[in-house]
Amino acid sequence: MASDDGYRHEQSDRTLTSVVDEGWELSSPVPGFMPQACYRQRMQGQREQVVQWVFSDGLATVSLFMESLNAETHPREELGFHGGDPHADAASRQATTRGG
Repeated sequence: MASDDGYRHEQSDRTLTSVVDEGWELSSPVPGFMPQACYRQRMQGQREQVVQWVFSDGLATVSLFMESLNAETHPREELGFHGGDPHADAASRQATTRGG
């Protein structure tokens, strides 16, 4: 096994949850991808927890990370889609909070 010298070990506070319990839903499914799991966790260096929704088509696994909007860390001009990946943009547009 390779040495882990030079690496920092971090404990994850990841907990299993459900998309319904977190108040999220897809307005339409992403073709070919099925939801696999949903976790609530804190990302390194962040105070707030995020929701990680994991999808798979049997070959690839994709994670969609969702967080509460915070005007301090997300100024209005930075909001938008991450251009260049139409699948990521489609997932971003389709993930909505329940009731809005």
